[in-house]
Amino acid sequence: MPGLLTATEANLSGSDSESDTSKDQSNALEAAVIEYLATDVIQIANASQNLCVSAANLAAFLEILMASSTGVTGYIAGDAVYAIDAAYPDIEFTFLVRTKEKAAMVQSAYPGSRVVLGDLDDSDLLEYEAATADMVLHIQDAADASDHEGAAQAIAAGLASGHSREKPGYWLHTGGTGILCYKDSANDFKTLGQWTDEQHDDLEGVDAVVNLPDEAFHRNVDKIVLEAGNKNKDIVKTVIVCPPTIYGTGRGPVSGRGRQVYEMAKLILTEGFIPVVGQGKARWNNIHVADLSEVYKLLVDRVVHGDLSDDIWGARGYMFVENGEHLWTDLAKIMAKEAHEQQFIQSPQLKSLSKDAALQQAGFEAVSWGLNSRAKAERARKYLEWHPNRPSLEETVPEIIRQEHDRLLAILSWLPLRYGFVLSKKHGYLVTRLYADPTIESNSAFEAIDLPGIEYNQAQSHFVGWTESTTRDNSKLFRSFLVKHKSKPSQAFPKISSTKMSIRTILLYPSKPGSTFNIEYYISTHMPLVTKLYGPYGLKGWEVLQFSEHDTPPYVVQTVLQWENVDQLNAANTSDGAKELRDDIKNFSEVLPVAMIGKNVGRS
Repeated sequence: MPGLLTATEANLSGSDSESDTSKDQSNALEAAVIEYLATDVIQIANASQNLCVSAANLAAFLEILMASSTGVTGYIAGDAVYAIDAAYPDIEFTFLVRTKEKAAMVQSAYPGSRVVLGDLDDSDLLEYEAATADMVLHIQDAADASDHEGAAQAIAAGLASGHSREKPGYWLHTGGTGILCYKDSANDFKTLGQWTDEQHDDLEGVDAVVNLPDEAFHRNVDKIVLEAGNKNKDIVKTVIVCPPTIYGTGRGPVSGRGRQVYEMAKLILTEGFIPVVGQGKARWNNIHVADLSEVYKLLVDRVVHGDLSDDIWGARGYMFVENGEHLWTDLAKIMAKEAHEQQFIQSPQLKSLSKDAALQQAGFEAVSWGLNSRAKAERARKYLEWHPNRPSLEETVPEIIRQEHDRLLAILSWLPLRYGFVLSKKHGYLVTRLYADPTIESNSAFEAIDLPGIEYNQAQSHFVGWTESTTRDNSKLFRSFLVKHKSKPSQAFPKISSTKMSIRTILLYPSKPGSTFNIEYYISTHMPLVTKLYGPYGLKGWEVLQFSEHDTPPYVVQTVLQWENVDQLNAANTSDGAKELRDDIKNFSEVLPVAMIGKNVGRS
């Protein structure tokens, strides 16, 4: 298809499903944090006022949060477009993107691309773009691309109206092997985690695959795609690419993180146990994201060369993509063992989870760890000559654990909030491991130094606790800084003599391969210390202290405030500060330690 190679005629329509941050950055960020970190891991104090994001750090903060985003800025599509662009640099891409911020990121990655602002609900826009494109590459996560009937109908209509037998339109649709879980999901998941020998294939068994029950996940949209390829088979050439569990680092402009496996890694790192869902015997196929992208690239090859084979397109155009199989419980054991060996968790124990418990722990991703999805990718191997060759899922586990650890570390360190995120007591260990352990992997994205704990001596009205292990200059520097935050508690709380407060300060900084760390040099000359921390009792307002004027990369200071004997607070004290403190402690009665996160800063 020569026209696909010209910069003026060929278009490749992608799509995007991230929320529109330009409408309300605060609400969108709050929603993003809740979605990606889960409400049971991170609780938000004063949800109506807690988000104060500066323009300087918004882009980087969003980039970290969009670890599970979809569309061209997301995991699957981002990597697929990377592979296609590398093979066909003359293709003109048209990307459907929801926000101007995303549009700028996409155009930065692909300067010659055309970006259209819209979403999957914009049926008229989708129909028009599909009519004018040579090929539609429809890749998003299953919750959107695979289940959005309106978008699928609009694409089908556009391809049919804008193409002909002489110039057919091509539709590469992304489904998901969740469609094979229909038996396990029946009867309210009564058979969760049950063993099965049933396995589907897309070659000899393709007729059964394209006629699965209507109640199967994604079946509603699969039917629309298949009908478009059957009803107008000479005009619209369709293929459904059906990936299973996807792993490996994506090469797209934003997101490099998958879902099922990475959510399991997050759960293991935050909870410290091995999840066993249901009976614990469910199995699922897997594929490296780069091997999956190779399938999309090979399909584009067929489009470019005008291959109209019915073995690729139309009624039999259904391709599973897999290169291995895992039993979810065995995978969880391997991941937990690796997390323990990397010293991120203590010795893990098995923990059984029902459907409801799994939902509470990690959403539907956790429920999927109790579902069976087993298939053989015969069609792509035979008709596309596809030969997957990336490392196996098991071989990639150390990388996944390390990357997820670093992602959590980065998120917890980049929260520029008014009240800060509050880590529940059961998740306090995560902070201890991620921040207080100075032996973070040398090849990690971040390294840390845990400074000695400081206690506030109320009688003397100053902080004490520095030891000789810290340098004289460092001690002097930080003592002068902490004194600024005493907020005169003897005046605010004249009757609270039994309350003791301690502070731990941990410096977190980007790693550089082969670099060594010198705390004194680091603080005095290497990095700017422009940080904002909460006063120990006020819990509102920021104070700023700049230690250096050097224009060097940013770093983070994280402070953990912990109150002891808080139940002995004198209820008779009626000062505003004391009342606020009592109210906060009451609200967070099960939350210790309270983690107040410093913000990432560069130049103030």
